[in-house]
Amino acid sequence: MSLPILTVDQMRAWEAASWEAGAREEEVIAAVGREVAARVLERTLPGDRVLLLGGRGHNGDDVCAAAPHLADREVLELRVQDPGTALPALEALLDRRPAWVVDGLFGIGLNRPLSDAWVALVECLNRRQVPVLAMDVPSGLDADTGRTWGAAVRATETLTVGAPKTGLLAPERDPARLAAAL
Repeated sequence: MSLPILTVDQMRAWEAASWEAGAREEEVIAAVGREVAARVLERTLPGDRVLLLGGRGHNGDDVCAAAPHLADREVLELRVQDPGTALPALEALLDRRPAWVVDGLFGIGLNRPLSDAWVALVECLNRRQVPVLAMDVPSGLDADTGRTWGAAVRATETLTVGAPKTGLLAPERDPARLAAAL
């Protein structure tokens, strides 16, 4: 079965149709959280540390919904509201050497350049070269074009929801990462 490749507007229309058809946001978030957890469990061992990074939006909610399903992993969680104050916390959590980081800082709705504080946070994560599972699109990536908004998380793998986004398939994207994205 083939999947459509969607723009942000098409994905939002699909979501709106889902809500109109009776799907509940909480149930969808819970289901996505279970999928995120399943991916993490496939890539880690019992006792491994996993860092869940959540932003303000539903991508952060999706990532944090994985926590209850990771009972035999050491779950570290950071919800980022203000990147400037979160940077020292991120550095401290990365010093604990997580086996994987799950990126839910931004989703498909990002439509503006990142502030210097957000760029610093993303670059901090990228410098550590820890494996990263991105939720839907790597944070900082334009879901329509594949270009970055000043910086983007260098994801090892991307778990996209619903259907792949056009930005994941853009020519500027690294083909080796594309294979891991789908």
